[in-house]
Amino acid sequence: MAANASNLYSQVNINLFKDGRFIEADAHLVREEELCVFINETYISTLVCSPGADRELALGFLISEAVLRQDSDIKSIDCSQGRIDIVTSEPLSGSQSDQSYLEFRQKSSTTLENLLLNRSASSTFQFQASHLLSLIFELDNRAQTFKITGGVHSAALADSRELLIRYEDIGRHNAVDKAFGYAFINQISLFDKCLVLSGRISNEILAKAAQNGIPFILSRSAPTLQAVQWAEQLGITMVGFARGSRFNVYTHPERIIV
Repeated sequence: MAANASNLYSQVNINLFKDGRFIEADAHLVREEELCVFINETYISTLVCSPGADRELALGFLISEAVLRQDSDIKSIDCSQGRIDIVTSEPLSGSQSDQSYLEFRQKSSTTLENLLLNRSASSTFQFQASHLLSLIFELDNRAQTFKITGGVHSAALADSRELLIRYEDIGRHNAVDKAFGYAFINQISLFDKCLVLSGRISNEILAKAAQNGIPFILSRSAPTLQAVQWAEQLGITMVGFARGSRFNVYTHPERIIV
């Protein structure tokens, strides 16, 4: 399952310089829009993103940033042009109607240090090595918007059988948040799932995974040194440069069956 790729880009006319001369040509450019997020009439943030999956993006973002909890009771979600309003059954702790997002985040954001202090027991769920390679192949194969525009990132959630959901977005973080938002809306447990990525695994991406209880991150690209160091401490398996018939295992190889 994935978002409608045709909504993510538009065709434009360009001048192409090729073989020593200019010629008229067509190009496909990714679209971007702004989504303003409000909770209980409190402005939280403006997200620059690809069109579509606004509910998933907003909820995934808010949970990944620890503004909402996994067990939050959502009373209503209203989506309009460029804006999403979320109403919770209970007021958010410490939130004020005139509080800026920066002030809010300073009180509610979960750092990697806090995640390490409050982590639960690590998942012992395992993935076959051959299955990891098939997941990356499938992620690449389905990345139609990237093949057409070269301007988006992919993120997906997978289990031991298949990719469950996949999103493409101009932002790496947005694509990840949309996947986690989908899991929240559909009440999908993540303790035995894998986050599959096309792009770099940074500290921010790792924090989102840890906040959502993901035990396994798989990417066709590289992790940062800091992300690897934190993944080791947080008990998260991190696999990078998964391409063709090979991949690098940076942390917790015990979750991979050969």
